[in-house]
Amino acid sequence: MIRRLCFILVAALLPAAGVHGQVVRFQTSVGDFDLVLNPTSNPELQGHVDNMLHYVLSGLYDDTVINRAAKEVDGITPFVLQMGNFETLGPTAPATVNGFQMIPMFDSIEGAPAQRLGLSNTIGTVGLALRGDGSGGTDQNSGQSSFYINLNENSFLDPDFAVFAQVANLKTVNTIMALPSVNLTQNPTFGADSGNLAFTEVPELPNGNLVFIKKAFVVVNSMNPKGDYNGNGRVDAADYVAWRNSQSTEVIGGGLIGDGNDNGIVDGSDYNTWRAHFGAVAVSGAGAANVPEPSAFALTLLIASACAAQRFERSV
Repeated sequence: MIRRLCFILVAALLPAAGVHGQVVRFQTSVGDFDLVLNPTSNPELQGHVDNMLHYVLSGLYDDTVINRAAKEVDGITPFVLQMGNFETLGPTAPATVNGFQMIPMFDSIEGAPAQRLGLSNTIGTVGLALRGDGSGGTDQNSGQSSFYINLNENSFLDPDFAVFAQVANLKTVNTIMALPSVNLTQNPTFGADSGNLAFTEVPELPNGNLVFIKKAFVVVNSMNPKGDYNGNGRVDAADYVAWRNSQSTEVIGGGLIGDGNDNGIVDGSDYNTWRAHFGAVAVSGAGAANVPEPSAFALTLLIASACAAQRFERSV
């Protein structure tokens, strides 16, 4: 019996498979926009959905630069808005290319070209940026953190690039595209060649500041109840781990995953939000410093007692 309970807990700590239709909100310097992940519920796009959630839930998109507002490419006007790769130490463009620091990257994912899936890079769809394959083609399996939003009918991208999400409303995206942009590669001291598309059309605010993603998070909805900190659509032991890691200085990208009340702080109230889902009483002054680390067995008992209570309610 104990072995079975431990297996249940381990399973709860693993990412959920089959998650689709979730909404991710990006709060930027000029407003918010939402991505609906895998709106067509295509199972071949699950890797892209998981990849996006991995970066969002780890906090790695927070405080990153929107670095490319491509207004025209080969006569296509406008083209794409691209982001998700870089962070900087200050609000303005760094003096050299080294001032744009790459965020930590997870492994590249397997490609799922839109053409093969009967999809297309149409206005408002979202795809992962890809690298060249070294012979003039595109490496379909090179997608990581950087993603783009299509602002035109870019069907020529379909043979290589997947589309795994849709922007619900383009108002904020269009606002960013309307900003003036700067070609940093024209400055010889910047240190990037003129062919580096990452820095040729960098949007800037009127005060000269860059445009940033301030925070990215999964929107709480019917699929994501209060206390669901890892965004898998249920409240379980893995959400305690996510809350705990959000307060850790040792976990890369801990971010605001565990900010259950969306007040910009991960604290005891967020822990109690998680506990309340299981009918547990609140812990006064709860926080990472004074919440004891429960054993795997204790976590299992807490969740098991909640399940038992739910079964009892259904039986009466």
